[in-house]
Amino acid sequence: MNVETAKDRAITKFYNQFGNIAAKEDLKIKIKRIRRFFTPSYYSITITAYNNGLAFSDTYNICDKQSLSKSPVIWIYFAVYALLSMLFIAGVHNNWKFYEIIYFSPMLFGFMYFKCCYPCLGDLLKKQADTFSFFLGMITACSLSLKLSNLNITMLSFLPDILKLSIIFLILQLFCIFISVKFYISAFDLLKTVTTDKKTGWIWLLKLLS
Repeated sequence: MNVETAKDRAITKFYNQFGNIAAKEDLKIKIKRIRRFFTPSYYSITITAYNNGLAFSDTYNICDKQSLSKSPVIWIYFAVYALLSMLFIAGVHNNWKFYEIIYFSPMLFGFMYFKCCYPCLGDLLKKQADTFSFFLGMITACSLSLKLSNLNITMLSFLPDILKLSIIFLILQLFCIFISVKFYISAFDLLKTVTTDKKTGWIWLLKLLS
C-alpha cells in the first residue's frame, strides 16, 4: 500500500469519527511509517482539523499489509542460502577447491539481502545489520583473542570437528554478509547525495542499488 492510499483511508476514518468538520485541503496531516520485520509495517497518521475555534485530532494506524517474513522472496533467499552454505561446508570438509565462490559469496548474499529487504525495512535494515555485525564481530574477536593467546578451550571438545568447522564457517560468513549489507546501505545513501546530475556516470550504480 502506498502512502496516498493510507492517507485516504485515515481521512475516511477521521470523517466517520468527527463528521465533515473541515475541507480535505484544510486538514493538517502528519504521516510516519512504522517498519517491522516479523509483523506488517503500518502508517501512523495524525490528522488535525479546526472548527469554530475547537481542535479535533486523532491518530490512525493504517496497516501496510506487507510482512517481510511472509514474503515468498525472502524465504526463497533463505532456502538458497541454506543450500549453498551446506555445499560450502561439505566442500571445506572434503577439500573441494572452490575458494573463489566462498570468497565472493558473502558479497552476493549481502547484495541479495539488501535488495530483498531495504524497500520494505528501510532504516530498520541498517539497525538489523548493525546488531548482527556487532554481535558476530564480538564472537569472532573473542574467539580470535583466545586462539592468539594459545589457550585450549575444552568446553566444546565433545563436538565433532565437522560441526565445529561448520559453526565457525557460518559465523564468519554471516559476519561478512551483514558487513556487506552495511556497505550497500552506506553506498546507497552516499550516492543519493552526490548524484544530483542525472547525466553523471554514477547514476547506473544508484539505479542498481535502488
